[in-house]
This record gives sequence, C-alpha cells and structure tokens, in this order.
Amino acid sequence: MAVLTIDETKPTALFYLDSGPLPSSDTYTTIFILHGHTFHSPVFSRLLALVPAYNLRLVAITRRDYPGSTSLGNLEVCAKIAKERELPKWRQEDGKGGIFLMGWSLGNMLGLAAMTFLKEMPRDLREDLNEWVKGYIIFESTLGYKLSKYLPWSSLLYDGSMTASERVNTYMSWITSYFDHPDVDALKFSDKPSEARPSSDSSFTEENRSAFIEATIGPRSEDPLFRSHPELIQYLRRKALAPIPQSFWSNAEVLHIVGDKTSWGNLYAADQLAKELSEWRAEGRRVRKYEKLILKGGNHFAHWDDPDKLLRILSDFTHSQG
Repeated sequence: MAVLTIDETKPTALFYLDSGPLPSSDTYTTIFILHGHTFHSPVFSRLLALVPAYNLRLVAITRRDYPGSTSLGNLEVCAKIAKERELPKWRQEDGKGGIFLMGWSLGNMLGLAAMTFLKEMPRDLREDLNEWVKGYIIFESTLGYKLSKYLPWSSLLYDGSMTASERVNTYMSWITSYFDHPDVDALKFSDKPSEARPSSDSSFTEENRSAFIEATIGPRSEDPLFRSHPELIQYLRRKALAPIPQSFWSNAEVLHIVGDKTSWGNLYAADQLAKELSEWRAEGRRVRKYEKLILKGGNHFAHWDDPDKLLRILSDFTHSQG
C-alpha cells in the first residue's frame, strides 16, 4: 500500500494498493481500477493476491474523500505511477505491456470522465500516457441509463426510517446478492435475491468490513452530486465512447464486463449500450471498438467471490489488444 502525492504545491494525495512488479516479466500489462460507492480499494484484495499468475499488475486507487486519500482520481496518478514505477510501455508491434483504466460500479463515472476530458488535460500528461494506454474496462455499472422501474438499492441508500448503519447493512446485503433472472437475453429480470447462493457479504469478516466499507462518504460527497445532476454520467458515457475525430486515444478499445447474476440494472445498461453504439455506427459516427462480455454466474462482487474467473477474462482481453 502507498500514498501518491499528485501535486507538491497542493495538499492532494491518493492512497492506492499495488500488486507490485513481476520480476520474471518485462511485458506485463497494468490495470488501474477505480472502486465504486461505499466499498473502496481493499475490496479488490483477492484480485491483488492472484493477479501475478496472469502476467498482470493491478493498482487499486482509492478515490478522493475515501480513507487514505485527500478529502474531496484523476489520470495524474496513472501517469505518475507509470513513470516512477517504470511500468512496461505498450509495445505496439506485438501488443504487449501497456495499461488499462478500469471502473467498477460508480468508479466508471471518474473513468469515463477521464476519457471525456482528455483534451482539457496538460499536453505533456496526454503524451506521456499515449505510450501506455491501451483501453478502458467497464466492470458492472448502470451507466446513467433511465431504468424502466425503480431499483431497490436507491431506496435502501436513502431510507430515512433507518439509521446509517442499518441502511448500509441492508444495502450491502442486496447489492452483493445473486439474482436468478428468467431470461437475460430477452431482458426478463428478477429483483428477488436468489436462495441458491448466499450473498457475497455473508463471507465478509469484521476485519473485511472495517478494511473496505465506508458508509459516510456517499451521503457527504457523492450522492448530492448524482442526485442533483443525474444526467452527468449519461453525458460522460456518450462523450467518452463516441469520440470526435480529433479526440485523444481514439484507438483505445473498451471491454464491458457484467455478470448474469448481478442486479438487473447492470445487465440492462450493458444491453442498451451495445444497441446505442450500434445505432451510432449506423449513423456514421466514429465510435470506439467495444466488446460486451457476460460473466457466467457472476454478481456485482465477482472480484470477491470469483477472482480467478474475472482475472482470466481480464488477462485474455488485455493481452490480446495490440
């Protein structure tokens, strides 16, 4: 674990967890992952322990206002770690090395923002990252789509009849559940948690909960923004994935991973995004190369319950991009 100071002239620092370099490889690929709401970077600890076997290095960044990072991420952390840790650059002749930015759940808001506002960033930062960046990975997100019915997690987070502790425990039980959807391809979903497999939080120890759950940040820093500007992530999604010809990283490819046992909003969003991109192509718009992958048996916490299965997908995708 480490803390990276982003700007020496300003009190801005980000905490991160790093699986470390691979002594036996100089062509490994690095994935920078941004966590979601409530659950911060140590929630990826099971991935960090296994990732070297897949010729990958994982850096889990703790977003601002979460423990260890400056109170109210950005791409500076990726560029600074890439240079200071001498991460393998993207070898375009064979596709080896390089880095991917990955957002899990709400973390996609910052990830897509980074892709959207590249042209606003300092030129030297963009040019530095051009030597590393290969693509972006969306891991489980509703991506700002307007859903056809109300998702329980929203009411659970803001239920004023419960204490903060009761809210987070109820929310955690639901968001970590498995759902037996009748027909994912036909968009026939279930809101009822499965009785066939216990929710992921049933395996959380008190030490786990203390390490990666922070219930106070959302209401203080994140929820006011999203509730007052619900259209923001919609804007970021459209701008990041359908770049204009002059945009930077126009060749960066996108992988979208979603479990077939996750809460239905994530599956619906993946379906809608694939359709949206297809429509944009038909209109002649220049969009990013996109691949959707359904993680069989996976829920919103596949990185906790099935880390090897997720890492095989990440390894196959990141090592195949050239």
